[in-house]
Amino acid sequence: MKRFYLLLTICLLFLLAGCSGLKAAKEPEQTQTVSLGTDWQKTGFQLKSTIDAEYMEALNSLPMHEDEWQEITKDAIDTVSACLGDTLYLWRNPEKEESPCILQIYCASEGKGENVEISLPEGCGTGRAVAMDVWENELSVLYREGESLWVFLTDRTGKNTEATKLETVAGQEDMSANVYDFYRDAQGYCYLFAGEWEKAHMLFIYDREGKCVLSEECTDEGTQLECSGFHTPDGSVVFLIPEPLPAPPVLLWYDMCKEQPVEVAKLDKSDRFLMTMREDGKVYMMTTSRLELWDVVTGKKEPLFNLLRSAIRPGAVKEIGVTPTGDVYLYLCTEGTWQVYRLSDEVQETDENTIRFANLTYDAVYEETQATVFSHKNPDTPVIIEKAGNDEAAFRDRIMAELAAGKGPDLMWVTMEDMEVLQEKGILMDLELLIPKQTLEQIFPGVLASGTIDGTLYGLFSDGCPESFMVSDEIWSGNTWTVEDICSLLEEHKEVGDIYGAMREYTLNLFTENIRRCPFLDMDAGESYFEGEAFIRLLEYIKEFGDKEWDNTTNTCELLKNKELLVDKADVCSLSAFSRTMADCEEYSCHLVGLPGNDSDAGVWSNHEFLVVNSKTTHGEAVGKLFEYLLSEEAQKTTFFCSVRADAIRNTIDIYKIPSGETIARQSKGGNELQELMLKEDNTTYVEEYIEFLNSCEPSPYSGTKIQQILHDVLLEYLNDQYSAERAAEIIDNRVQLYLDEQK
Repeated sequence: MKRFYLLLTICLLFLLAGCSGLKAAKEPEQTQTVSLGTDWQKTGFQLKSTIDAEYMEALNSLPMHEDEWQEITKDAIDTVSACLGDTLYLWRNPEKEESPCILQIYCASEGKGENVEISLPEGCGTGRAVAMDVWENELSVLYREGESLWVFLTDRTGKNTEATKLETVAGQEDMSANVYDFYRDAQGYCYLFAGEWEKAHMLFIYDREGKCVLSEECTDEGTQLECSGFHTPDGSVVFLIPEPLPAPPVLLWYDMCKEQPVEVAKLDKSDRFLMTMREDGKVYMMTTSRLELWDVVTGKKEPLFNLLRSAIRPGAVKEIGVTPTGDVYLYLCTEGTWQVYRLSDEVQETDENTIRFANLTYDAVYEETQATVFSHKNPDTPVIIEKAGNDEAAFRDRIMAELAAGKGPDLMWVTMEDMEVLQEKGILMDLELLIPKQTLEQIFPGVLASGTIDGTLYGLFSDGCPESFMVSDEIWSGNTWTVEDICSLLEEHKEVGDIYGAMREYTLNLFTENIRRCPFLDMDAGESYFEGEAFIRLLEYIKEFGDKEWDNTTNTCELLKNKELLVDKADVCSLSAFSRTMADCEEYSCHLVGLPGNDSDAGVWSNHEFLVVNSKTTHGEAVGKLFEYLLSEEAQKTTFFCSVRADAIRNTIDIYKIPSGETIARQSKGGNELQELMLKEDNTTYVEEYIEFLNSCEPSPYSGTKIQQILHDVLLEYLNDQYSAERAAEIIDNRVQLYLDEQK
């Protein structure tokens, strides 16, 4: 019996050891949580560089996506806001003196809110809230009454619990009217930031009694970015203080025992930031374009969400909240309308009504953004966007295999080459069967022609990128030219210091951008002629004339006028850019000229990627409505570059006079973005000239990216004296011919 118990005991010990070993084997897969602790004021926050291979790889497979969207209120024009996790607090200032102040409390996770009437503190007359902060469900409100500033605390019921009038100190009189941010820490210190755009900003710190204990200038003039802050788990507040560009901003914590700031960290880029921190020391940072997660203990930073590929306008985001479980809420305000977006890393579910949109090239900012907006407007037919993770080639192969099998996504964003391949296989639908004629009639003709193959419209882009070049009137008077013309000009003008305002190894791109009209190629026949005398002479010109390097401060228009530069790329991708270019052309006696080989016009649509439709889609009607929305005037007013319809450009311009008598013109680009426009001497805009230019732009030329890469690689070696011009031309010709043979 003793032997039995001994054997049983040994077996149990082995089982326990085995379980223990199994547990140890799994531990590395578990996420370790490192406490922030209370020594961060001394040690600071760790920060590793974000521009590493791991970070760049993560950009291709961001874990978070838009999960839910809610509209909170449409009429909150005069409000100040604060948020804590899933709850947004809006203080609505009264429209009339006798009206009460209203605190609107909205819980995003529950999708409902309540309005609470606020009891103002005694002695505080008619005024308005300037800013608000929240910590542990206690609201601190900065309130201006006349020339006085008050801070009072309130809970969710709106009952005032404590009120303090802030003393006025020297230097504050002129600044208090410009207070734009406010925080209150766990010790009761209040922090006020005041300042104006491009002027120095001030920080005023007050104790519980309202006495100013510290005031200092925290930014230099011309910094342009505002200060901001966030609460740490122990109730302190850390502030982001921008430095003069290009210096990165710093994070400061104010040690009020010593009344001095302590640098907590130096960020790795200058940007607009909203931040919030969790108990475990993780900081959620929303920059101008993306949401990032920063572990301040280990220093690691990883991207979570790209705002530019969503319906969220970055400039409209006012608050960011994170719950203990990791749910992220972004609160937006556009022209008084408040909205909230919940971000999630959960797998998106699809059903039979879901439209599948596969992005095979990654760059489809406008299309992805507006497809998401379309989903919000049409919840019965949501659009799910599918993108490649770390293996783009595998994703493309999978989608192509699905399409070949008669299945696949409803919509695809593809390159021009893939569009032609899919069209040859009969996989694409004629878009004129989906989009009403009256809608297509609004689109610039070159845009429609770009996606037309053999007379049928198979592809469209909705955010245009027109392209043109600038040349001196004295060197060339026409708006079109050929490669032979350029070579003749280089023979004639020996004083030219450079051919093209770009790095020398990219100069050949100018001559091969319009690859079907390149004199050294016959794409239809699949023949390469780079070994000829004309191309060898061009290589020699590039080496002879392209020996100068220009930096970002160089005035290339001045170089064009002085014949030091032959041609430079013109910025015509938006009305504001085109207006500046036209003003420069008038000042420096220049004009626009097209790509070498263009038939008649100085402009071309440079887009090489298109939205196409699977001919086997079962959602034809819904996909047609999506295209109508993408091409509608409403959506086209939000393009990132250039609208593809004229009325969406004309109807976004506002011209008015300011008190000084000066005439100002601005263009709205959607959301809160305004672009100032250069005006002509008679105070009119260049809008009609721009629309005439866009109407005349030629269709997108066939992409020569792969051939350009061959030229770039060999040209770089030639410029480094590894080959003669003849040998470089021979190598290029052989490699391009091999590529053309592979395409047959």
